Amino acid sequence: GDGGGRPLPPLLQQQPANPEVVKIETRYRSDNNRSDNHHHYQQQQHEELILDNSNINDYTLGKTLGTGSFGRVRFVTYNNNGKHYALKILKKASIIKLKQVDHIISEKNILRMINHPNIVNLYGSFQDNKYLYLAMEYVNGGEFFSHLRKAGRFNNDISRFYAAQIVSIFEYLHNKDIIYRDLKPENILLLPDGY
Repeated sequence: GDGGGRPLPPLLQQQPANPEVVKIETRYRSDNNRSDNHHHYQQQQHEELILDNSNINDYTLGKTLGTGSFGRVRFVTYNNNGKHYALKILKKASIIKLKQVDHIISEKNILRMINHPNIVNLYGSFQDNKYLYLAMEYVNGGEFFSHLRKAGRFNNDISRFYAAQIVSIFEYLHNKDIIYRDLKPENILLLPDGY
């Protein structure tokens, strides 16, 4: 059916060719071939080993991508290889004050164990005296919320398309006995092409 209202942003005007799309803030990617996924998983594990042994001085800090109750997410470049990441910088004092230590440890452990094409990857974690750092995959297409706000609303085909991706993610997580309790348009990230 038609979406009516204002036209869709250019990145969503055409039906995406690849059905592996939505990226949810806390972890999502897109490859469909098993051998590619296995290769990617091995590469991710290698990258984790490197980034787990890094420190904040190994990164060039860029703009702030977002803020939350415990800290902020910054765009960073890892100086040793020039790769870009979204670095979640969490204040230890805030985590302790808000009694969220177990929650943060659980989040990190869950991110390490999951491997889904639409879930943003955790590439490493480290800490210093004041902060915990999570080096995440950088997804540069913006929040789903921003695209939805610009469009006003999506037509039925696009709505079904994104809903199917979200259901796929939840099915994967629930099969691993993981419940994600913070689904909202601001926590869904897209690539520049709308995936």
